[in-house]
Amino acid sequence: MRRGVTQRTFWLGAPLRLALSCALEEESAMDVPLKVYVTCPMADLKQVPGTLIAVSPHGFYEVNVAFGANTHLIVVPIDGTTLTAQEPVLSPPASFEVER
Repeated sequence: MRRGVTQRTFWLGAPLRLALSCALEEESAMDVPLKVYVTCPMADLKQVPGTLIAVSPHGFYEVNVAFGANTHLIVVPIDGTTLTAQEPVLSPPASFEVER
């Protein structure tokens, strides 16, 4: 094994490639691309602005995030990641009533 590369890196390589290829082939019910804030403790991201590109059926979000002058694609697990839309949800007019 090469220096600095763990067994886990090799193990995750093939599933990540598979997740990326499958996500590109399938359509999503969510509006993408979508401007979001990404929070993922595993990737040390806290309310980082990005663009949601795809949601993989294998349990990953694909998000473009700006680091310095460059934009990078990151793949983060759905479990343990929070995405918050940058655009607020419009509140209904005062005359709108919800029947309970």
